[in-house]
Order: sequence, then C-alpha cells, then structure tokens
Amino acid sequence: QQNAPTALRYGQQRMVDAHNDSSARHIDPPYLQTLIDRERDAQALDALFEEKSLDLILMTDRTNYPAYSGFPALNLPLGRGEDGLPVCSLWMARRFDEARLLAAAHQVEQRLGPRFAPTLG
Repeated sequence: QQNAPTALRYGQQRMVDAHNDSSARHIDPPYLQTLIDRERDAQALDALFEEKSLDLILMTDRTNYPAYSGFPALNLPLGRGEDGLPVCSLWMARRFDEARLLAAAHQVEQRLGPRFAPTLG
C-alpha cells in the first residue's frame, strides 16, 4: 500500500486484521437475519410515513434508529438546557427524501437564528 506508514498510524492495521480474521462472507445466517429484520423494520417505517401522511419525524437525539434503518436523518441543535448542555432534536425523513429533510432543517435554522457559540477546549 502506497500510503501504509500514514494509514497504519490511524488504525488501518486493525481493519486489515479484522478483515483477515473474518469469514468476510455475506451469507452467514446471523448477517442475513439482520438484513431481513432491517428491511422489515424499514417497511414498517415506510408504512407509518404513508398511513400518517408524514414528511418528517421529530424524535429524541438519543436513538440510532435512522442509522439502523437507512433513513436520512440529522441532528439539529436547538440551544442549551437549564444545565447548560446542548439540546438537540433528531429529524428523520422518508427513505431517499434527503432534499425535504435539508430544506426543513434550513427553515428551522433560519427561524431560530444563531443559538450559541460552541465551547472548545
């Protein structure tokens, strides 16, 4: 690998080892069952969007469901809570509807205006 000295400093060897230690087969039953379950859940979410005529779902930011289901999502900072910590909302759109998600988030940000500068360090 041409850039091995740089890549290996950032964990590339761990990825190489994992690849070499794995069957790397996408036909293993647990993997296939996960794909089946994920698609079933995604279809249920498609049905929810359709039945309720939803464009977006607003939820707590403490979930990995959009990542699991493959639906587009983004976290939108809303400000700070009473404890001073950032408060965010998680917005999820229908499958393949990133444009609507980004447009809605842009509109919310325009209405809210600047919230706070991040504290670094």
